[in-house]
Amino acid sequence: MAEVPQKNAIERRIDYLSGLWNGFAEQPNARLLRWLVDSDTAPMVELFFEVQNEEIGDSPDLFIRFDEPFEEPQTYGFCLLETLRKQYEESRADIAEEQIATDWHCPKPLPDESGVAAFVRGCISFRNYYEELMLTLVLVLTPQQIANMEAWQAWLLTLVRSGLPTNVRVTVLDNSESPALNTLCGSDTNLITTVEAELDMPDALEELAEEAEGAGPGYEFRRHFVALTNAAATGDDKAVQKAATAALRIAAKHHWLAMQVVVHMTLGATALAADKPAEALASYCTAERVAATAEAQGEPEGSKLVLQSRLAQGAALVSGGHYAEAAQLYEGAVPLAVQQEDHLLTMESWRMAAYCYEMAKQREDAWRCGNEALEAGSRLDEDMRAHSTLAFIGQGLLRLTERRPYKKLADDIRQRITALLGPEWEKLAEVQETRP
Repeated sequence: MAEVPQKNAIERRIDYLSGLWNGFAEQPNARLLRWLVDSDTAPMVELFFEVQNEEIGDSPDLFIRFDEPFEEPQTYGFCLLETLRKQYEESRADIAEEQIATDWHCPKPLPDESGVAAFVRGCISFRNYYEELMLTLVLVLTPQQIANMEAWQAWLLTLVRSGLPTNVRVTVLDNSESPALNTLCGSDTNLITTVEAELDMPDALEELAEEAEGAGPGYEFRRHFVALTNAAATGDDKAVQKAATAALRIAAKHHWLAMQVVVHMTLGATALAADKPAEALASYCTAERVAATAEAQGEPEGSKLVLQSRLAQGAALVSGGHYAEAAQLYEGAVPLAVQQEDHLLTMESWRMAAYCYEMAKQREDAWRCGNEALEAGSRLDEDMRAHSTLAFIGQGLLRLTERRPYKKLADDIRQRITALLGPEWEKLAEVQETRP
């Protein structure tokens, strides 16, 4: 008998995700599965969706992904229905090559029919037409943008309560570090299930490096970078420097600017964890210089890397007690965050500037930046505000009202924060302070 080849680290994790999905699919009443993922595991779950539609996939289900932004709840379902029609039309030729019928017609919305009802009817029609090709039709909803998180949760709840049959299911992704769908998932535990994708991707990278018989600069860089991150985790300074030097040599030779930034940022984080703020600052400054070069050369990730390295420098300065210098750096990061339309990092830059000015006893600047942070926080959607550091901004401003000339403004600050976070916002800050 031929020896069955062993699966690599990625394939084994795909199998693990398949097991999580099958566990959900076997629940007769469940209709929506929320995957709790972080930045490392999200791409793997998305890969799982793609693999299941290929010949190598082992699931009897068909996964269709919808990336359309969620803007208007009333029209979103109609938008999804139209996307389903377009995807089918674009796939007709490929379907025909497989000797599969291509005469399904996407049903049009009925008069006075809601968007949710029209979309559900279209999905049921599609699944029933191709019932011999799939056990379950899976709607993967990953909108590129969500205009209102509360409305998004309400729309999803309407969808799962719309009478979906057991062979039409829905799945979504949620950030495990700051979940945005907790309200939805707590509203109907019979219909909605949550799983956390615990994949240990750093370990997977190390496994791949050990298993692969690779060659070339890309392979060598990955091998050294995995060694770097593992050495950093154990605090082995000698191994950290050795792996970083090797990785940087390869990245510099091949002009991989973004990879150089990643290495310098890792060195900075390692130094900061070891309570060496001066070394961390030096690494972060080098990272910013390389990131600025990448930005000047038109690399798309350059501007984001500049902002990230700038904020990291602020953390190093705070760690070293250089609050006045850190405050100016954080305030200088605001235009970068604004340019990238990142409301959360805009708020964080103002917040940290305010905190550092306060620590440096520059209260007028602290008050100014604190109010700017509060204004930036007001532009976040409701659910994001609840999981942000907005409550800390309120606390900082209230500390400043304990002294003149801001004493009379304490009530105004409380009212503004209450309007954004609710009357229990000070308790929310206490809870956030206890989180690891």
